Amino acid sequence: MFNFPTEDIVKAFEAFSEAINQLAADIVDAWEAVTVTVSAVLDDDALWPNRYGMPPKKYGQSLQKHSKKSFNQYDYIPIMAKNLPYQRRAF
Repeated sequence: MFNFPTEDIVKAFEAFSEAINQLAADIVDAWEAVTVTVSAVLDDDALWPNRYGMPPKKYGQSLQKHSKKSFNQYDYIPIMAKNLPYQRRAF
């Protein structure tokens, strides 16, 4: 049906695979550059002097009193009516 020379098709696929490999290598290089840049920014002590946090003693968190309101379980106990006339007892 189609009468293409196979050498041209092989050359085209080789050029395409070489272009894809070059693109993959460029993406890997760019990713490594971004990783190095971001890690340099995040690991810089001058930019983040308190990145490990400040102890509570420094900002007075230990001096603040907080009442923790805990969730109580449902503990309703019904009140029994006492001394009613004609009250039947089950015991």
